[in-house]
Amino acid sequence: ECDHIEKKLQDDRFWYFIQPNSNLYVDGTRIDYLFDLHINHKGADKFYAYRHYELLFNENANLSHEWELIVQLYTKLVDWYNDTLIYHYLGFVTVSKIKTLSRILIESKGKTKEQLKNYLRKLIKDEFSKTLENEDKTKFFKYDLENLNYKDFYGETKKVLFLHNVLYYATNMAQHKFPFELYVKENWSIEHIIPQHPKDIEDVEIFKQWYADLILYNDTDAYRYSDILEDLDQYNSIEDIKSNHELKRKLDKIAEDLEYSTHKIDNLLLLDRNTNSSLGNNLYKDKRLKILKYDKNGKNEKNKPVFIPIETLNAFNKTFGEVINIENWSREDGEKYRKAISERLSDFLPKNN
Repeated sequence: ECDHIEKKLQDDRFWYFIQPNSNLYVDGTRIDYLFDLHINHKGADKFYAYRHYELLFNENANLSHEWELIVQLYTKLVDWYNDTLIYHYLGFVTVSKIKTLSRILIESKGKTKEQLKNYLRKLIKDEFSKTLENEDKTKFFKYDLENLNYKDFYGETKKVLFLHNVLYYATNMAQHKFPFELYVKENWSIEHIIPQHPKDIEDVEIFKQWYADLILYNDTDAYRYSDILEDLDQYNSIEDIKSNHELKRKLDKIAEDLEYSTHKIDNLLLLDRNTNSSLGNNLYKDKRLKILKYDKNGKNEKNKPVFIPIETLNAFNKTFGEVINIENWSREDGEKYRKAISERLSDFLPKNN
């Protein structure tokens, strides 16, 4: 039985569903985690469980019964793993550090599967209903999609994008599981669809296009910048642009004025670290081509394995829109993308009265 359980725990898909920390239990056997869960041990002492059971042994306790409790715990976790909704809800809760599995086990005692699902839904909803106060003491929902952005609410934005991807599997792919093991081991992070600044761009045509894309993304203000873009189009090198101090000042002002919009959730998605590091400061069109290539090959140019989250792939393919323009990421694209997130997460996101 011990060997059978250990083999199952060595399956990373199951393991990171119940234990989402890649730095723990890396030495020895993973079944140690079940012993720690059962006796509710959370400390750094790796031999605490051993001494616990050694004491019981020395006291002539019924260790067969103790082992049966471990088997029952394992069976329960496998049963949860095999239930689509419990798998995705519980995996999200534990990986997002909303609540630990040990607490969930304690608080779910006596609950039916349906009650457990409702309990997990409530944990997520309660997390997404948390509020903060403005300087004038007025409260606001920190998970409100209108407030989420890369600079001020990075962690909250990442959780929303994470749940958006997790629920895709739960609702659209019943025969597949979200790969929590890849999310944990590959250290996913947030990527800007339109690059947030042009400081690393050396190609003059890409430099020009970055400003055109940024203004298109903020198209309500496009008319204000048409003269500047026309001036910019006259130059053939980055050095010439920088030598015109007045033009450079105007360009810096555009980047400063419009930077905040690039940090909003409308322009953000999740990527694994190997993909993110390979995209650099590329424009939307070039990022899309790279994303499609990586998804097809399963690796980047450095031959490192990559995993493109489905909703990231869908964003670059604009599956939420009727008219698909693969050249740019527009304001309309961002709004439709945010609406798609809002609709999928409607049962969890806060609702303003």
